[in-house]
Amino acid sequence: MTIVLSVAFLSACSDEEANTVEENSVGNSDITQELLVEYEEYLERGHELTLFKDYNDKVASGEIAHKNDTELADIYNRAIVNSVDDDLEEYLRDQSSFTQEYMYDETKDYIENAKYEYEQEAISNLDQYIENMDENFKPTTKLGYISTSGYLSNSQEVLALDAYVNLLMNQDSPAAYQKLYTNVKPPYKGIRSREITKFLNDKGIRLFVWEDAYKKANASEFKARIGMTTDQVLESTLGKPNKINRTVTQSTVSEQWVYDNGIYLYFDNGILTSFQD
Repeated sequence: MTIVLSVAFLSACSDEEANTVEENSVGNSDITQELLVEYEEYLERGHELTLFKDYNDKVASGEIAHKNDTELADIYNRAIVNSVDDDLEEYLRDQSSFTQEYMYDETKDYIENAKYEYEQEAISNLDQYIENMDENFKPTTKLGYISTSGYLSNSQEVLALDAYVNLLMNQDSPAAYQKLYTNVKPPYKGIRSREITKFLNDKGIRLFVWEDAYKKANASEFKARIGMTTDQVLESTLGKPNKINRTVTQSTVSEQWVYDNGIYLYFDNGILTSFQD
């Protein structure tokens, strides 16, 4: 008798749990449909940032809707593509608002391609702008939307060509030379590098002048981090040291890198272990 009652009780519990799951499923489905309608409206109005925030709060957190719902993920990725197409710079500024976990690989590839094409278009426009200057260095084409702020500030070729344009138009201006010295790390080897170097040589300016000016202008930007490799330091704005003192033991190669701006770096087997600045 006890066994029969137990089975009946378990059966009742099982039915109750099944009903609860079914009710939750229906509830989540309704919420999903409401969100899809709401998100479609956001897309139509161009309110992608609002959609991203709402998606993070309601979907990615899993508190209101199924976090693995494919329809919601689809519209979320559509919104990202729309945002990139509308204004890549704005997207890159606001990308902290995005949940990477729900971004498709195709969406990530789309963003990388858009960044590459954006940079190449800027480089091409600047290059043609230089090519079409007349003998008096008056431009015959417009630079258009190109700006060396935002994402393009990370492109050495964009910075170099933009600075070269400024040099061609303002050959007697110290500020024009300083723009090149500050923004472009020598030796620059990108588009028109030989032309830029020749321009400077014709003005009596050698590479070491550019290197020294760049180091001085960017020395404050160097942020030493314990664990950096020697290559990482060399590729940073600090560049090559003025002097290296080496100590070699059976198991360790220790180096002290000395810079003329008062910075000392200490490496053990190629890894930064301490520094003074």
